[in-house]
Amino acid sequence: MNLLIDVGNTLTKIFDESLNKVAFILSKKISKNELSSCLDNYLKENKISEVLVSSVVPFVSQILKDYFNEKSIKVCFVDHSSQDLVNIKIESPEELGSDLVCDLVASASLENKDTLIIDLGTASKVLYLNKNNQFSYCAIIPGLESSLSVLSNSTALLDRYSLTKPKKLTECKHTNDVVIASVIYSHGDAINGLVRRFENELGIKCKKILTGGYANFIKQYLDFEYEEIEYLTLNGLSVISKRRK
Repeated sequence: MNLLIDVGNTLTKIFDESLNKVAFILSKKISKNELSSCLDNYLKENKISEVLVSSVVPFVSQILKDYFNEKSIKVCFVDHSSQDLVNIKIESPEELGSDLVCDLVASASLENKDTLIIDLGTASKVLYLNKNNQFSYCAIIPGLESSLSVLSNSTALLDRYSLTKPKKLTECKHTNDVVIASVIYSHGDAINGLVRRFENELGIKCKKILTGGYANFIKQYLDFEYEEIEYLTLNGLSVISKRRK
């Protein structure tokens, strides 16, 4: 059995292939001790042949590498060369994050349609995968939390804010309400605009896939139809794992 791990800037998700579900979710400030307390007993009860990792956080990658090496378990890190489903046609494919590689692989394993993948994480990404599974174009903007952090860290009179359901702009009476509503609505408008721009430039209508930890804050403000896949990156890891076998 393989263990699949998706290391993002916000959370680390550990997927059990045999159970076909996320077994553990860890904080972004993961430590070796936290990993040990989480996995030591699990590894005694489950025979793991290989660990496949998508990681965008180098220090967590090193913690995982050290931990599984000590357990004599092979650990492999996904990059653009780890898959054979998507034809990555960009000048520097090595710059493509492993999370995006997995998003593309997961989408390519579905029906062959021109697809826009909207991944709303720490950064918000819109990826275009054509019906022949070729990837050439994407857009990247700061995510919701990143936008809030910029306001809080760059503006002396603004506090740190937590994401909540926004009020209507015309109902906001306090700074907190104004900031939350402005950031969420403008983010939804930005995603709508990027999707329209892609389709206008391409001259076609695309299937849309929505994923990412912040999708729940934005999806009701999107003006296009989409298929929501909660763990798209993990789905891609699973596809890569099965094809390696």
